[in-house]
Amino acid sequence: MKNAARFIYRVGILGILIFSSVGCGLGLMVSPMESAMISDSVSLENPKPNILDIVADVGKSLGYDVTMRMNAPFPMIGLGTNSSPLAGAIIGKATDIGIQVTVQNSGKTLNIVTTATGNLGTGGEEVATKVTSEFKEKLLEKLK
Repeated sequence: MKNAARFIYRVGILGILIFSSVGCGLGLMVSPMESAMISDSVSLENPKPNILDIVADVGKSLGYDVTMRMNAPFPMIGLGTNSSPLAGAIIGKATDIGIQVTVQNSGKTLNIVTTATGNLGTGGEEVATKVTSEFKEKLLEKLK
């Protein structure tokens, strides 16, 4: 314990933070990134004129930010979240989740494209499928 205290005193807290972030940053560089994109759709019997607002609310309730919105000529909205480069350098973990919803067929069909990119189990097809399922479940619940 005495040696640890002496080490902290000599190196300082900033030195320890730099040392640990370099180690985690190396983990980020050597940890393989996985990426997947999947497509799905939702059919609506009764189109909603405010469907993009509903999709945005569902995305926000799941912790996503609205990253893009376009009302015409093809109504679509993008939802997403990603880790910051600083977080990646400090903890060695990177994640980028994106959901794009396009309204088609006069509002009767919602096409959903989900991408999941990340390392340490935060990306890939399994994650993209899980994200899409959660999103669709919440969306259908909100549309009832």
